[in-house]
Amino acid sequence: MQVLVPETKSYRASAAILDHQILKRQRCEAMSVLNIIVGRTPLQSIRRQNWDRLKVVSLWRPWPGMLASYILACYDEWIERGNPVAKPETLTTEPVDGFPDWWGGPVHRQHRKLLYKRDREFYKQYRDLNGDSVQRH
Repeated sequence: MQVLVPETKSYRASAAILDHQILKRQRCEAMSVLNIIVGRTPLQSIRRQNWDRLKVVSLWRPWPGMLASYILACYDEWIERGNPVAKPETLTTEPVDGFPDWWGGPVHRQHRKLLYKRDREFYKQYRDLNGDSVQRH
């Protein structure tokens, strides 16, 4: 399970960079991480799957409201691309402005590298995948 945030400008900018399959999965995976953090997933399921030990859960645990903001950004991007889906009417926590304290650090560079390795053809449209910006040429 991963919550990929390759861009540092905003949650929406990160969602906009993602290819179709990754963006589709981000909506579900980020929601699963949020549910684990706020205790909405059955405890026995969390323990059985060791989900509470995943790095992504540790990374977002102190900032569930910011994760909720990222989830909504993924839904907005998904809908803008013409995919019919309803945004979640309620999240397990309210979205908040701001970014986690790790924002802008090595996490973004690692996510960029993962995306580029996953689909070099798609992600070659972005320059500097290993640097500080993933903007379109």
